[in-house]
Amino acid sequence: MTSQLWSSTPWIDSGDTLHKRRVPYIQDVTYLHTLDIWQPKSLGGSSLPTADVLPQGKGPWVIYIHGGAWRDPLVDSSSFEATALKLLSYKDTPIAGVASVNYPLSSHPNHPTHPAPPRDSSEPVDIARQAKHPDHIIALLTAISFLQNDLGVAHDYVLSGHSCGATMAFQTVMNPNHWLGNAKGISVPKVKKPRVIAPLNGLYDLAAFINNPPESHKQLQQLYTDFTKNAFGDDEAVWKAVCPTSVADWSTEWPEGKVVVIAQSKGDGLVPYAQTELMKDHLRKTSALEVVEMKASGDHNDIWKQADEIVYIIKCAIGYLTKL
Repeated sequence: MTSQLWSSTPWIDSGDTLHKRRVPYIQDVTYLHTLDIWQPKSLGGSSLPTADVLPQGKGPWVIYIHGGAWRDPLVDSSSFEATALKLLSYKDTPIAGVASVNYPLSSHPNHPTHPAPPRDSSEPVDIARQAKHPDHIIALLTAISFLQNDLGVAHDYVLSGHSCGATMAFQTVMNPNHWLGNAKGISVPKVKKPRVIAPLNGLYDLAAFINNPPESHKQLQQLYTDFTKNAFGDDEAVWKAVCPTSVADWSTEWPEGKVVVIAQSKGDGLVPYAQTELMKDHLRKTSALEVVEMKASGDHNDIWKQADEIVYIIKCAIGYLTKL
């Protein structure tokens, strides 16, 4: 089955790299249960490998989780392409491969161009955009399990995420019982956790923002309430439990963890810098993790749209990983 999933998409030539687009990581689900993979071309290899050829090469991987408030259909795995190509162009950075993960999205009835469900009730509902927690994080763990257990790669990796992807990076290293709550009968894929994560412009305490938004972002209170309820339901206790600031002891929660390379632009118009201050403070109080803050600038999505800063941040995270 794995070979069929993997071989269903061809390798594409992307200059110095090889690229597979939208590889399904689970059988017969949705078009959002897919991931993109990039890897450096092997030395001396000029011909394009056949679709069944697995990723090669030694070294750490980078796994990236896109943002979009668990619901934006216009932000997907392709948002990391410029970053992936730049990362792999540096021969001094020993990256064996890069994966960017799609996951099912929650509803977005007010999206200006792609509402879900559609405004016209005669149009079909897109089930890939009707997800509710824990669908998003279960899909991400399924993707990481596919990489590790089916393809045999990404056992040593930096896990990075932007915005809600940063929340999901922390959820990956949390004990699943923490965010599963009262959900019953859900099978959680087993993965080898990363030792280094790199959360970017992240959401770390949804309830804190909704209940007491900073003055600078107060106008976004209803927006946050809407997307939080769309993804996690109406229970504020769930909003708290899914967030990394709810972990009482990060040392026992994530014993494999060594370094958190965190970045947040103070000019972010969608996520207040207070979220990163809360997370840094919480980690320093509840863990022995090395917390490294890196500079970021621009508005919320500039970090991945412009690529240079995110490349530098992830290169630094890889540097920490290779020294462990």
